Amino acid sequence: MSEGPQGRSVSTFGKLLPFVLAAWAVAMAVFGFLVTRHPGALVLPLVYLVALVTMAWTAAGRTLVARIGLGLVMVGAALAFMVMFFVEGGRNPTSLMFGAILLLGSVAVILLGLPGLAGPTSVVDWFPLLAAAAAVLMTAVAYLSTRNLGSLVFGGLFMATAVVTMIAAGATGPRRFGLGLVAVAGAVGLIYFAVISGAGVPMIVFGAVVLLSAGQLLTAGVRPAPDQ
Repeated sequence: MSEGPQGRSVSTFGKLLPFVLAAWAVAMAVFGFLVTRHPGALVLPLVYLVALVTMAWTAAGRTLVARIGLGLVMVGAALAFMVMFFVEGGRNPTSLMFGAILLLGSVAVILLGLPGLAGPTSVVDWFPLLAAAAAVLMTAVAYLSTRNLGSLVFGGLFMATAVVTMIAAGATGPRRFGLGLVAVAGAVGLIYFAVISGAGVPMIVFGAVVLLSAGQLLTAGVRPAPDQ
């Protein structure tokens, strides 16, 4: 059965949207940093970009759990960027529009790609989503409790670690183990830095959840495959 004009329009829009959002994320990284001179204005759009690229153009984004997890990272990074740009950009309400485009675009690209995706088949499949949720919640809780913009940068780096966890979940063999190891090392390093810098309890607790999720994926990757 052939697609109707409306179906073709939706399909074309779904294919073009990631390119538009990728270009906008790069533009926001450059523009945001030039305006605010804050590293978070550069880090957060780039985390958004990595999650978008992973979702739209790699095998890691072709499962339901990964799509939702990567979408959470995109939404979290967009919201964090909106706060960062608003506070550091002179508290001009117009500045919220730049991040809002990333936010609305992320919701659209998530929903357009959901139909037909494979669901989880084991408990381990949920851990990458747990890592993403923990990283996003950490960013929100840490900022709301401290009002420190540095917590947004920390949160963005933890979100990047969650993305690596989801990429590892979509890989197999040595590549899965290697990427899982990178995710674990990243989480350990960030937790250590959070402890010595006094970043606060919420960041350490949620960071431990990210570490647990990455570690569980790593151990799952080295288990022998069942006999056929």
